[in-house]
Amino acid sequence: MLGLPVTQSSFGQEGDVTIEAVSPTFNIPVSVRSAGDGSGRLFVIEQRTALVRWFIDEPNSQASTFLDLSAKVDTFGFEEGLLGLVFHPDYVNNGYFYVNYTAANPERSVIERYQVSAGDPDVADPNSGLVILEIDQPEKRHNGGDLAFGPDGFLYSSFGDGGDRPSAQDRSNLLGTLIRIDVDQTQGGLNYAIPTTNPFFGNTDGHREEIWAYGFRNPWRFSFAPDSSIWVGDVGENTWEEVDIVEKGKNYGWPIMEGSECFDGGPCDMTGLELPFYEYPRIDGRSITGGYVYRGSSSSLQGQYIYSDFNKPFVFALDFSGATIQRSIVVPATTRGVGFGEDEDGELYVALFSGEVGKVIELLGIDVEANDPVDGPSTSFVLHEAYPNPSSGRFWLPVEATRPGQLQAFITDHLGRLVQTIETPLTEGRQDVAIDLRSSAVGTYLVRIDVPGESLYSMLSVIR
Repeated sequence: MLGLPVTQSSFGQEGDVTIEAVSPTFNIPVSVRSAGDGSGRLFVIEQRTALVRWFIDEPNSQASTFLDLSAKVDTFGFEEGLLGLVFHPDYVNNGYFYVNYTAANPERSVIERYQVSAGDPDVADPNSGLVILEIDQPEKRHNGGDLAFGPDGFLYSSFGDGGDRPSAQDRSNLLGTLIRIDVDQTQGGLNYAIPTTNPFFGNTDGHREEIWAYGFRNPWRFSFAPDSSIWVGDVGENTWEEVDIVEKGKNYGWPIMEGSECFDGGPCDMTGLELPFYEYPRIDGRSITGGYVYRGSSSSLQGQYIYSDFNKPFVFALDFSGATIQRSIVVPATTRGVGFGEDEDGELYVALFSGEVGKVIELLGIDVEANDPVDGPSTSFVLHEAYPNPSSGRFWLPVEATRPGQLQAFITDHLGRLVQTIETPLTEGRQDVAIDLRSSAVGTYLVRIDVPGESLYSMLSVIR
């Protein structure tokens, strides 16, 4: 599906919205879910600690641990960890919920079912785990990992290409796909069944029958809209971030295409490939966090697609009700949005990289900057790839500034702990900033670079 033309705007009148912090602080929360049981609890997964925790959206609420998966989950890679959570539509009666996480030895993605404990509804039974599905991962990245039950009652899950681009076009595996399975049935020695309405059910070409759609790079987050359509945010590589409205059996192009263009300059054959509903260039973001078509209580956001980007401190809205897609900044966020979720009433929440969970709420007369900040400070500097990377601990991070400023770099480990802070003035032109992690442990580190009005991220790998 090809998207409509795009225009830009910002909110700044009555009916504006903001993000209201409603939770205690979590350790890298990446998803927010409701159990649908009338309890009012919101469940949050922490990527690095591999904890499922819950809280209630009320003043002074504290978080409680529902399930600890730290003994099973591999969090070594920056993109690895506890990645997805969903509750069974009949959770009230069967107590089932499902998680998606990365595991090691061998590297793989796992979908596993657990059950609430018999004696305490606020704690899961840690011994109730049943592995539903596992897929091998070639590298420690592009895992996807989201989970959702569709209106049809089937379980859907997203998987990235695992860092192996051609796999996204190879339907003999599940990399680069959105899958659809029936977890209420079993068949052929599997802990699930294949719905007979899946597009490749009964094929004789060796295609995995679990596949609902394919050709994705890293579909980190997806959701179902009120009209049952599936919206996927697929993270790009060099040029484009994209939003796809996913249809049965369709090929969304990666790595033949990135966005609506041939990947890496082309040429390519686009025959049979689906174009994105919406795309944006990487000057406007570098890692889309797919969100939701809004159905909460804010009248100004009704029916708009709300999403974020890991490299931009904003929450965005796409209004596609007219002849063009109008993109707006809903509100600047305190940090990057890495996941979304809804409560039982359809109110929208965003999980922020800083650790908070915020609720998207409507205000009256809030003053929002009239110009779209995406097209402003983003031109102040360009962050290039660090070199050598990986290394034994000594890195150079090239920063090309178009105006002078003060650079701040915050380096954190894979658990989000601050390891090092660097402050240095920037002059116009290119400067290579030295980073010394030779006294730090082997592993993956995240660098956040701050200059006035701008932040970008880079990953470093220390090996010895």
